[in-house]
Amino acid sequence: MGQSIHPDDRAAVGTLVGELRGGVFASDSTRRECVQRLNRERVERWNNIGNCHFPLCRSDAIARSHSLSDKAMIDPIAEKRQVVGPKVNTFEGRYEVGHVPASKASVFPGFCAHHEASFTFEKAGEISCGPELQMQLFRSICRQMFFLEHERDSLSIYRSEMESKLKERIEEAVRAGLTLKTPFDDVLRYSSAELLGLVDLMLNQRTKDLEFTSEQWYEPNARSFGSGLPACMHDELITCPKTLPIVLSGPILMPGTQRGMDGTPDFSGTMYVNLFPNDNGTLIHLVALQARRSELAQLATALESDGAELKSSIEYWLVHCCDHWYMSPSFWGGLAAEIKAEVLEAMNPCV
Repeated sequence: MGQSIHPDDRAAVGTLVGELRGGVFASDSTRRECVQRLNRERVERWNNIGNCHFPLCRSDAIARSHSLSDKAMIDPIAEKRQVVGPKVNTFEGRYEVGHVPASKASVFPGFCAHHEASFTFEKAGEISCGPELQMQLFRSICRQMFFLEHERDSLSIYRSEMESKLKERIEEAVRAGLTLKTPFDDVLRYSSAELLGLVDLMLNQRTKDLEFTSEQWYEPNARSFGSGLPACMHDELITCPKTLPIVLSGPILMPGTQRGMDGTPDFSGTMYVNLFPNDNGTLIHLVALQARRSELAQLATALESDGAELKSSIEYWLVHCCDHWYMSPSFWGGLAAEIKAEVLEAMNPCV
């Protein structure tokens, strides 16, 4: 037990912490109300207007920037202007998969009106060349930056809320007769470390990921916007002859990426994937840092040469790796019940 706890208090504090592991809320109804409120606020914060994500731009972002091209990526899979994708059920406090209007799919407050118009392929409704793929990559990176900032802030708010509830429970124990020689703040600090350690770990991982994404991905691609992939990166382009009514965009760890003792991954093993249907089938654009060039090339070769490997990789990305995907309602409806259950199970530990 931490040295901040007086030796005479260690047994009592240990018992108290053990009791609080069962939950810091006075009742299940109180817990549900808190979770629902935090999730509502979490969803509302997603729509908070900030600055445009283009470097040095201080203009307000518009509320509905698209991280996935509306015309080139969303429209081709929509049915009656509807797609299916992940969203938060604020009442139950968990992710679910449901219908999303095509006009709202992939929106976030990303860019000002001027820079939103920089994505010239929106008018043509087609992503067809290297500079356009780099522009789409930049949008994916900006959306990931926004996502990580949003998750970091949500975790910070959650931690503050839980620590406040923890403080209330310890105060209740003191009022009920618990006598301690250890200062109250030290008991609270120790209890927080014991009970909120996982939240602290997640906060630390989000912070490290955000720093890495900014330095290694955002800054180089901001500098090379519209002129092709920066020299520090390598990409592979795969065309699957079968048209899949799926779009997927975001960072995914390459197979074999190592993790530290605390579970934090080696972020240099990140690759960005943009997958979407086009006139020739389904386009898969993979991008990694130059240091991982050979690994990315090997993966691309495996995906191109083995249809079963490609199918299992896409399923794995959807289920375990990426929160940012959409598919046609009929394709989702045709998936086996066990696959749908696996998707929902994988999404919900993050809520």
